[in-house]
Amino acid sequence: MDEPPIFAGARCYSINEYFSEDIATQLKLSRKKRKMLSETSTKFSVMRCKVSPNNNYMLKLYHLAVLITVAVEK
Repeated sequence: MDEPPIFAGARCYSINEYFSEDIATQLKLSRKKRKMLSETSTKFSVMRCKVSPNNNYMLKLYHLAVLITVAVEK
């Protein structure tokens, strides 16, 4: 005999979609960082998880994640 599923509760969070241009504007990024964001975004779109990213690329993604995290915490 199958037991009924257990309900563990749920929380709903809104999901917001942002484009790299939106992030650059909201974070007031410098021209150099805007260029890095644009290049990283383009490369990310092309790669689509087909290839393991190299260390330099991962450092750029980490740097962008830190910028976004700091901006969100304010």
